[in-house]
Amino acid sequence: MKNIRTISLLAFCFLLSASTVRAADMYFAVPRTSYGVNEEIQIALKISSPNEKINALEGTIVFPNDLVDFVEVYDNNSMVTAWVEKPALRDGKINFSSIIVGGFDGLIDPFEPEKKKAGTIANFIFQAKNEGMGSFEIKNG
Repeated sequence: MKNIRTISLLAFCFLLSASTVRAADMYFAVPRTSYGVNEEIQIALKISSPNEKINALEGTIVFPNDLVDFVEVYDNNSMVTAWVEKPALRDGKINFSSIIVGGFDGLIDPFEPEKKKAGTIANFIFQAKNEGMGSFEIKNG
């Protein structure tokens, strides 16, 4: 029987961890909260701004360096129009800063146009390297 090692990430950190950016909330979205050692972890950084248009955002993503390695970032489906500082790893943290020409106050849902959906800032790929529990946080956002 195989010994399966897992890394558990706190669901609340991804789903309920929000950082206020003026009239907006940044949060993480993940497909699941438990991963095996050497598994790829995909995390989407989202932003919701239902009450007011935002035209800039910045922040720092802090993650458990002892449990995961940062692999890469994808911003091809981002609602960001221009990066001042593209998401990059510096000193064990991921920093980013951007502007949004014309502002952003949510994506229009064609089935419920009165309800606006959150937009994706970027998608981050990590790889689990050790067992344990850890959390991801958005700072300075």
